[in-house]
Amino acid sequence: LCDAEGIINSRPLTYLSEDNEDLVALTPAMFLQDAKEIGVPDIDQIDAKRMNKRFFYRQKLCQDLRKRFRIEYLGHLREFSKNCNESKIKEGDIVLIGDSNVKRIN
Repeated sequence: LCDAEGIINSRPLTYLSEDNEDLVALTPAMFLQDAKEIGVPDIDQIDAKRMNKRFFYRQKLCQDLRKRFRIEYLGHLREFSKNCNESKIKEGDIVLIGDSNVKRIN
C-alpha cells in the first residue's frame, strides 16, 4: 500500500522538461509532505517534533479507516444478510465469521 501511494504521489502534475535549468515538476507528494525538493531530506534537518506529530496523525488515520470499515462496510454486510432469505451454505460461498469476545487484530 505504501509503495503504491509513493508511486502515485510521485508522478508529475506538470510538464517534465529536458532542460536541467528548469524547475522540478510538481508532484502530489510535494503538497502532502510540504516538500520543496525531491529525495530524502537531510537527517540533520528533520524536525523530530513534527515527525512524531505526523506519525501519530497517520496512526489515527489508519485507526479511523479501520473503524469506518468495521462500522460501515461490515455493518452493511450484516444488514444485507439479515434481509436476505436464509439459504444453506454451499462449497465456494464466502461467509463472514466473527466472535464478539475476541479483539480483532488491526
